[in-house]
Amino acid sequence: MKLVLFEVGNETYALPIEKVRSIETVQPIRPVPLSPQHVLGVMNLRGVVITVMDLRTMLGAPAKELTPLNRLLIVDDKAYLVDEAHDVIDCDDEDIQSYETDNKYFKGVIRRGEKLVILIQL
Repeated sequence: MKLVLFEVGNETYALPIEKVRSIETVQPIRPVPLSPQHVLGVMNLRGVVITVMDLRTMLGAPAKELTPLNRLLIVDDKAYLVDEAHDVIDCDDEDIQSYETDNKYFKGVIRRGEKLVILIQL
């Protein structure tokens, strides 16, 4: 399987590439009143209005100012703001170790050299 690697805070995360429609630079986001903290608002992406989610706050990290490195991962009908998207890797199913947690987004852990990559599901 191919995985898209991205950063949120000091951690590296991965999503299966077939789940990611595209990776976009941050575009103007219109806030939606009374939205949960992790919903940044909506944006127009090539004529389609999609919801923008802050993956930092979804994963328990504090919100942060936008930088030129920020990217939007387009998954289904939502955009997920990440600190940086930087690589696509190949990974075999046996490379994924299960990870017991109450966090509904975590699916497993992949070892890449000395670094651990957290596989998530959205």
